[in-house]
Amino acid sequence: MKYFFTSLVATVLIGSSGASAQPEAKPAFVPIDAAHAGTLAAITTCQKMGYQVAAAVVDANGNARLTIALDDAHYLAGNLAMAKAKTAVLGAKATISGAAPAHPDPSANRSINKSPDNAVGLPIAGPDGQLVGGVGVAGAPSMDDNDVCARAALDAIKDQLKQLAAKPR
Repeated sequence: MKYFFTSLVATVLIGSSGASAQPEAKPAFVPIDAAHAGTLAAITTCQKMGYQVAAAVVDANGNARLTIALDDAHYLAGNLAMAKAKTAVLGAKATISGAAPAHPDPSANRSINKSPDNAVGLPIAGPDGQLVGGVGVAGAPSMDDNDVCARAALDAIKDQLKQLAAKPR
């Protein structure tokens, strides 16, 4: 009986020593509502500029959260937007510089390569500054145009993240 009681006390003491009243850390990610707001802002901005694009959002590990491509976007735009979003996360910096063009005229490069090779990716920081994901846009004729649309996505996502952070738990 003495052995059973000692074992029981030791189990209770050992089992309770690891428990604490600290709140669990919330994982850093981009909620689907924020990803939707961002991709929608990107494609709407580019569409108003007359461009058919794709936009993608990934989490901090580079996993896909959402990709949206307009009906007339280039068939590679979705994959390029996703790749740029992932690259922005892996490097934790904007991926605005592209490969050197094969031809000095950008419209000639587009017809030679048949692909939008000037996609843009931007990292997404949460309200606390922690990297939570990336956004990529592809399909506009220049990196500057893709950048404008990617920044519209980034602004929309950051607004959503601020709203979520302000909600009481």
